[in-house]
Amino acid sequence: MKKACVVCADGIGDALLMMIASEYLYKKGFRVTTYSKPLLGMQSFFAHHHLRAKTPRLLSELLQADLIILQNDNSKKTKEIIQAFHQDRSKLTVFFPTFEKHKHGFVASHDQIFDPKHPMATNIAKSIAAVFKSPHVSKNNGISPFDHLSYRKHSNRIVIHPTSKEIHKNWNKYKFLNTATSLLEKGYEISFCLSQEEQSEWQEIKTLGFNLPTFKKLSELGEYIYESGYFIGNDSGPAHLASNLHIPNIVISNNRKRMKLWRPDWIKGYVLTPSSIIPNLKGMRLREDKWQSFIYPRHVLRAFSKLSRKNSFGKKGLF
Repeated sequence: MKKACVVCADGIGDALLMMIASEYLYKKGFRVTTYSKPLLGMQSFFAHHHLRAKTPRLLSELLQADLIILQNDNSKKTKEIIQAFHQDRSKLTVFFPTFEKHKHGFVASHDQIFDPKHPMATNIAKSIAAVFKSPHVSKNNGISPFDHLSYRKHSNRIVIHPTSKEIHKNWNKYKFLNTATSLLEKGYEISFCLSQEEQSEWQEIKTLGFNLPTFKKLSELGEYIYESGYFIGNDSGPAHLASNLHIPNIVISNNRKRMKLWRPDWIKGYVLTPSSIIPNLKGMRLREDKWQSFIYPRHVLRAFSKLSRKNSFGKKGLF
């Protein structure tokens, strides 16, 4: 059996997306190893896949593979891998979410440059199919929740994830709380999902009547989201996880152009970004620097009203 390696960027969302390539390779008969430390916490959701963290031995393991799919993230590690195969690129295919000739230089004929007008999941599905010159395109990444879980069991529960690794991507804290209060008053159950480190900065949650569940690993968060009715959050990994699990979702983001590529794309929800009419000129980057000021709770509530009408009795998606 041929061996394939899929090397992901470090984010949860990146790993879930690149699992599309891993699943495609698995179905092609490869023995696949996917390198992603964050995804180790979801091994139970990918039972037939071999997940590993990147170790100092990564390069030597890649050299033994028959096929390598590398997500370019412009990191030092990515550059080292590409350099290691510079004399023979036949086994290495690089997926470029973005590409600049002066920055990335040589591109092999089988490398894949993504179309910024389409979401990442679609780009990866098309790219891995192109590697095999196959007409079969699928966004299935092999995720499979436990049989004992019930899809959207708590249909009235809304999971809110108000943080991300990058602070500038986070919508205003008090706007999240105001939105949650309005939804609570409408009869919804509200659960805020935060790490233990983040909870100290959100003391208001319990006093306002919201749930604050704790999760020891990523699979527990996945189970909780899978049995919830809706998800609202910033541009972050859990938003992709919700979409991957076919949970109706709303993503609040700072950049409309970027979200054309990075929006969750297994189940289409709503993406809220500042209006393009807001100035973003040199010396007056209002849309970029003050984006939180131009998205209000009423915008989220309006989007949620549409989302809930569409998904009141959602059926289980195919995994």
